Amino acid sequence: MNSVEPGGFTIRPTTLSDVPTIYGLLQSHERALYGYTDKILAYVQATYSLPSLDFAGDTCLIFDRVGQLVGSMLLSRRS
Repeated sequence: MNSVEPGGFTIRPTTLSDVPTIYGLLQSHERALYGYTDKILAYVQATYSLPSLDFAGDTCLIFDRVGQLVGSMLLSRRS
């Protein structure tokens, strides 16, 4: 389910097929903050492949008006 929010942003749950796009966003963020990135795609894939992850309840992606990913959320549950 997609939700259109104020300002034309669209929010929806993450899927496994979104991982490469999330990875790119994480890299861009680190480069902007630190001038380099140390994110590894396999780590991001493993994080989103955890069996306990509930995509509908624990994740969301935020897209701008032209469909570019501008934000990502992943809730982590600890026992």
